[in-house]
Amino acid sequence: MCPTLDDAAAYYESWKDKRAKLPYQIDGVVVKVDSLALHEKLGATAKSPRWAAALKFEAEEAATVLKGVEVGVGRTGVLTPIAVLDPVELAGTTVSRATLHNYDQIERLGLKLGDTVTLIKSGEIIPKILGVVKEARKGAHLKPIAPPQRCPSCGSAPKHLEGEVEYHCVNPKCPAQRAERIRHFVSRRAMDIESVGPVLIEQLLAKGLLESYVDLYRLRLEDLMALERMGRKSSENVLKAIEASKQCTLSRFLFGLGIRQVGERTAQLLARSFKSIDALKHASEADLADVNEIGDITARGIHEFFRDPRQLALISEALKLGVRPAAEEVPSGPQPLAGKTVVITGTLSEPRPVWKQRLERAGATVTGSVSKRTDFLLAGESPGSKLDAAREHSVKVLDEAEMTALLK
Repeated sequence: MCPTLDDAAAYYESWKDKRAKLPYQIDGVVVKVDSLALHEKLGATAKSPRWAAALKFEAEEAATVLKGVEVGVGRTGVLTPIAVLDPVELAGTTVSRATLHNYDQIERLGLKLGDTVTLIKSGEIIPKILGVVKEARKGAHLKPIAPPQRCPSCGSAPKHLEGEVEYHCVNPKCPAQRAERIRHFVSRRAMDIESVGPVLIEQLLAKGLLESYVDLYRLRLEDLMALERMGRKSSENVLKAIEASKQCTLSRFLFGLGIRQVGERTAQLLARSFKSIDALKHASEADLADVNEIGDITARGIHEFFRDPRQLALISEALKLGVRPAAEEVPSGPQPLAGKTVVITGTLSEPRPVWKQRLERAGATVTGSVSKRTDFLLAGESPGSKLDAAREHSVKVLDEAEMTALLK
């Protein structure tokens, strides 16, 4: 029991040191108003009561040595530097790697091989390097970190594209890219082929049974049963999942193709505007740029994708093998948010994709950033900088309960 706010603050401070002695991890304390009458008066949002607050501790920091930098290859060929660290205990786990995002970030942090660095777990989960302990540089043998000269997967010379911070492997036959593209194609938000996971993909690639996503639709029962730990039942389940994926929406198929700068939202906009793959093949760059929310650079990338003979051949083969991307359904029923633009921020009581779909069915356009054209900001817990931007642009801020009432 804490009679005053100062007592509550002191209780919070006392646990900053004591938490290290607990046999389990904690990331803060919860302060509650000790009065049922005040609970009723203060009420609650759709996410949490207004009579309670979680006070988080500052993220735990650790120091260790940067031993090396490895390079990861993404599905679009982006080469991402990954820090290799002397293993260090941090927030309950041993950390030996941390992403460095890109080589501009390495330059901003001033990192060199052999540096002692400080790191935290962003969101208590993802290791993140904060900076260099410069005092530890005295007498240390440091080496600069150079951008990659070769793709670690295929050995091709990477390109640093104008206007971008990333280095790219531009070899379309790069094995690492091929694997990542197939993983993306089968992922839950793309074609949702849940029986095809990373381990199975690696096995199929190693056996030469996969070169692209199209080859998934050529797999036979005997191909799968010949693989390690794949019996008849599990093989049949894989084939059923692949067969079921043929009946998909156009937006899922477009997202699964892995077109650069085309995420779920852009794929949905394209599907609603053009209705079919054939229409997209014949769309000009100007046609694509005319779609609301699609800029000139994205339009150019989409246009180039649908002029690439390799990509067109893969799409054509997928369609021949039975993939049938269906035009998007136009939301029916009342649309109280027709013509409105909504931005979502913070932690909500339901996953963001659920809210996004709900808002779009109500006629709203859901975007990622706040501007003067934004009509509403749906704000959950810990809304961050988007809330500040909403206030700056006089955008109406709603919590989940208020947005639910508006939808009704």
